[in-house]
Amino acid sequence: MMGVDRFDLPAERVVHIGLGGFFKNNQQLLDIRMDSKIGFGKFLINQSTALWMMQTGLNSNNEEFMNEFPAKSSLEGELSTSLSLISKVLIFFLILFSMKVSLKKVGFGPILNWM
Repeated sequence: MMGVDRFDLPAERVVHIGLGGFFKNNQQLLDIRMDSKIGFGKFLINQSTALWMMQTGLNSNNEEFMNEFPAKSSLEGELSTSLSLISKVLIFFLILFSMKVSLKKVGFGPILNWM
């Protein structure tokens, strides 16, 4: 994700605000996809050799296509956890689990489905 800002709060809590990536895919006729995200989380473990964080937030997607298809917007709720293990010789391991739920797709009416 590009341009992510993390603000550390008291009691091991953090806030994430960011502008995601810009994507283009000629096979899907996708001219541009823009993502933006806001959320908050809490460190369950915050040590020099291990970081474990639970996070939740909202992700907004905007897509424009190369042909006559109309532009689409969607909103997703996200729940994720990440575990980072850092060794003394700077070997870094990251395990990430993320679940997203579509909350709304503009043009299709409100929906709630698991992705």
